[in-house]
Formats: sequence, C-alpha cells, structure tokens
Amino acid sequence: MNYSQRNKYVALIVLISVIIFHIFFFNVFKNIWTNILIHSLLVSILLYSLMQLKNYWMNKQNIDELLLSKEISEKIIEENPCMIFVKDWNGYYLLANSTFADMFGVTPKDIIGKLEKDFNPLATNIEKRLKEDQDIMNGTKDKVVFEVPFQHSSGETKWIHAIKTPITHKGKKYVLCVSTDITDRKRNEELVHKQAYFDDLTGLPNRLNFYDALAAHLEKSKETNGDFSLFFIDLDRFKLVNDTLGHTMGDKLLQKVSIRLSECIDSIGEVYRLSGDEFTIILPTAAYEHVKTVAEKIINELTRPIFIKDHEFIVTASIGISLYPVDGSDVETLFKRADTAMYIAKEHGKNTYSFYQPEHIRTTSDRFMLEYQLRKAVEKNEFSIYFQPKMNIKTGKITGVEALIRWQHPELDMISPADFIPIAEETGLIVSIGEWVLEEACRLNKAWQEAGYPSLVVSVNLSPVQFRHDVIGTVNRVLEKTGLEGKWLELEITENTLMRNEESVIKILKTLRERGIKISIDDFGTGYCTLSYLKHLPLDTLKIARPFIRDLHRDLVDAAIATTLIELGHSINLNVIAEGVEEESQLHILNEHKCDEIQGYLVSQPKSELELLHWIEENLDDDGKLKERFNLELSYRHK
Repeated sequence: MNYSQRNKYVALIVLISVIIFHIFFFNVFKNIWTNILIHSLLVSILLYSLMQLKNYWMNKQNIDELLLSKEISEKIIEENPCMIFVKDWNGYYLLANSTFADMFGVTPKDIIGKLEKDFNPLATNIEKRLKEDQDIMNGTKDKVVFEVPFQHSSGETKWIHAIKTPITHKGKKYVLCVSTDITDRKRNEELVHKQAYFDDLTGLPNRLNFYDALAAHLEKSKETNGDFSLFFIDLDRFKLVNDTLGHTMGDKLLQKVSIRLSECIDSIGEVYRLSGDEFTIILPTAAYEHVKTVAEKIINELTRPIFIKDHEFIVTASIGISLYPVDGSDVETLFKRADTAMYIAKEHGKNTYSFYQPEHIRTTSDRFMLEYQLRKAVEKNEFSIYFQPKMNIKTGKITGVEALIRWQHPELDMISPADFIPIAEETGLIVSIGEWVLEEACRLNKAWQEAGYPSLVVSVNLSPVQFRHDVIGTVNRVLEKTGLEGKWLELEITENTLMRNEESVIKILKTLRERGIKISIDDFGTGYCTLSYLKHLPLDTLKIARPFIRDLHRDLVDAAIATTLIELGHSINLNVIAEGVEEESQLHILNEHKCDEIQGYLVSQPKSELELLHWIEENLDDDGKLKERFNLELSYRHK
C-alpha cells in the first residue's frame, strides 16, 4: 500500500469517528465552554480529514494523467513515421522506434542496449559519427542538421533528413536524433534537375547545361592559361526527314545521331543537344591538328548508313569550330563565332567543317541582311517570273512552260533562287511567295490564251512547306480568281514532299487531279522514292533530275541511270521529261530511249513574259512546233 492510499484510509476512519463522537458525546458535557472546545476540535479534525481525502483524489488524478501521458508519449514515438533514437555517450542506443529499426530490417528490441555495429553490418564512419554525437552532447555543437543517402534493408537507397540535438536526464547527457524519409523529394528534385539540364529525347545535356559548362570551361582556362575548342554541329537537310517521314522517324534518327556523336567523342569531350538538329561539343584542347582529326572523325562516322525500320539514312553535318582564346574570351563570342563558321561550312557544300575566320563575319552578316531584304521584297513585290519551255521530242511541239521565280533586287541586281529560296523556306515566307507565283503564272497563262497564243500547260513548283498549308484551298482560290482551267496547270512536287505522309499525300493529289490539274514529280532520282511507293501515287509526269542528264553523253553510269529512269516512268504510264538538256548529243540518246520531252538551254533558256511571247512568235509555227530555222537537228526523231 503506498503513501497516498494509506492517507486515504486514515482520513476516512478519522472522519467517521469524528461524526460518531460528535453525535454520541455532544450532549454529555453540560458545560457550554467544554462543548465549544470539543466541537471546535472535532471540526478541525473533520476539516483535516476532508483535506486528506481531497489530496488523495487529486493525487490519484495526477498519477492517472501521468500514466496516460507516458502511454501517449510511448505510442507517439513508436508509431511515428519519423525515425527516432536516443544514444548515450558511448554510442549505445537507449531508445529506438519501429520506423528506425525498419531501416535495418530489425525490431527496436534488437537495437536498444546495443552499438550500431551490432545490428548494422554495413555501418561505416562509426567513430566519426560518435565523435560528432559527443560534440553535440558536450555543447560544442548546438545541433546538427544534415541530409544523407542510406541503404535500406530492402536494398533500396533512401535519402533521410536528420536533426541531432543534445538532451540531459538526471545529470547525464544523451543525443536525440529525429529523421524523416525525403526519398520522394530527392527523386522529384533529381527529376526537375534532369528536365532542366538534360534533353528528354536523347538524354544528352541540353542548352542550359551547355552554357553553364561553357562558362565553367572559360573560368578554368583563364585560371590555368589553358585552351579548348567549341564545335557547333547542324545536320544537313534534316528538316526534310521530318517533312517527308514524320517527326517520329526524325526523333529516332536524332537519337541514333546523338549516340554516334557520343561514341566519336567518348571521354575526350562533352556533347550537348541545343535544339532540333543542332548539337555542340566542348573539346578540352585547341590544338589544330587534334581538333581537325576529331571533326573529320565526326563527319566520317555520321555518313555511315543508319538503319531505322525499313529506311536507310545517310546523315551529313556542317560543323563550325571556334577556339579559345584565339576566337574569343567570353561565352557569347565563342558561341556566335562557332555558329558563323558552321554557316560557312554549309555554304561550302555541307558535309564538311570550317574553323572560324575573321572574314566570316561579313558573310553571315550578308545572310542576315538578305533575310531582312527578302521580307522587304515581299512587301514591295520585287519578284518576277521567268518561263522555260518544254518540247515533245517526237513532234517538236512546245507542250508547256515552267514558271521560275526571280528576284530583281534594286541594288544587288538579280538574286539567284538558290540563294533566297532556302531562307524563304526557313522563315515561312515561301508560303506567301509561292502563292504569288502560282497566281501570277495562272493569270498570265489565261491572258495568253485570250490573246490567241498556243495553249500551253504552265508548271509551278511547290515547296514542301507550301504543301503543308492548305494547298488544295490555295489552288482552288487561284484558279477561280484567274479563270484558268485546271487542265492548263501542272504542279511540280519533289520526292521529299511526296513521302511526307503517304495517305495524306494521295488524298491531296487525287483531289487536285479531279480538277484536271497535272502532277509532276520533280528532280526524280535524288530522293527516297521507290517504285513500290511511286506506283500508288496519282502522278502524270516524271522529271529526270539534271545531274543524271549533264554527263549523259560522256558517262556510262549516268546514261544507264537515265535510261533506267525512262523505262521506270513508262512502266507505270508516266510522261517522262529530261531537264537540263543543253547539247544535241544528249537529245540523241534521250530520243533513242524514247524519252517523251526535254527542257533546257537546247530548247530555250528561261525568259521573261515579253521575251517568251516574242520567242513564241519567232520560233513556233501555227501548230506550236519549232520552225526549221531553230537550231536543232530533228531528223533523228522517233521513226
């Protein structure tokens, strides 16, 4: 029986006794003062008894509350999702909850009273951490907050955030540690960092990562008087892959290219993907011969065939190179000069590399100026159309003309389409320029017919970019506006355009042909079309590309290719035209292999509208055939 319980019983006995005594003896004593004295004494005893009973009930309540509080505390510690433990000066665990024990695949009973090495065979740096704990208990360190990776009993690496703080109990010092699992947060941080600094498609470091790395290389090189080189790589004509085979195929090709680049550099440099088909490489040397060797290796490796599903790709790249400190001492300058050198590589025919040279500044400045002036040319209508006739070999009749755009710059004279069409396609200006060419060609052809000139089919080239911008609506709108019948219009489309999306292309071409419009595939032999693909397309004409005609009469391989293409076209009932015919010996071979039509300087060079009408008047008879005085020997036409 404890002290509190004993006081309870004593108080009850006294209280009962007092009440009995008071009742029994109150009337025995007749003296009033005696009664008052006895009564006062009994009241005092009664009050004391009541106080003892009150203290008992209060003490009982406090004890119950303390027991409940202890039970709650133990429950909180045990069920807490945080990892909690207490260690003494020597490193023995005096408290550990289940969450902490679970990290080691044990129970709290396996930990309490033991050192860490007793239950954690993977423990490292025990002495170092014990010294840290003792510093905390000594007050040398108020508390320690840290984040650390931890090997969970499941084998998974976890991250924990821990706070260690000193506690004192009965004069003894201990260290309390409360840790939380921050693995999910760390993974999210890692994901955010990866998304911010790495390319999702290729896994390569991205543009932001590149600029940070370039700045770091600059700082290090300035401190050590070192050097390095920067490569700016742009894949040649990669846009055509997206336009013809779709972005999914383009993405797969970019993944293959990134692997090739990484293999070329291996551990000697760093590869980054800036965006699209642009990559950069930081090479920790500016030694000319070494940099040159790496550039040549990249060129050679990229040109090895890449196979994706049923497609074979030959990738070429243009590489611009700037050197630190020769070509610049800051991020912006080095990057811009590598970019400038890359454009020079493209101007030199692509599939090559170029080191930056000071004279390159003017070249790239001219290019940007040309883009600016091209936009102004659209506003000021500085373009004109030239026409080049086509002739039927068998009959000598002029069957049509091809509309060719020309830019008459007010200061720079005539600018070649080869110079401004690529820029127009990159900037999207080709859409408005192409629609103007189409409308002007149809308008003039209608005017010639009304003026009594021989009826001719006018051919207009469509860029792949135009083909993606409601080409059906544009053509219908132009024909309605000009009044030209569809049968007098031919649209020339490249192989790359035709392969963009087979189902979509076939649908568009069928719709155009329903209006009587003729469809020609231009520069055939330079793209990816195969016979199995070609035979499903609604086409009228196949134009053999100029490179196969140029050396037709001198090169047996070119002659074999040209004749094969003629037979290919005829096998699927297409009209075959050879373009770029300049010599009668070329015409002779084409005639022997029954090519249908020719186009080139042998018939006529491109002419302005007035020049063309004058040429027609001078050189064609009433049936639209070339007159005898035209410089052609036609005696060997089809017999």
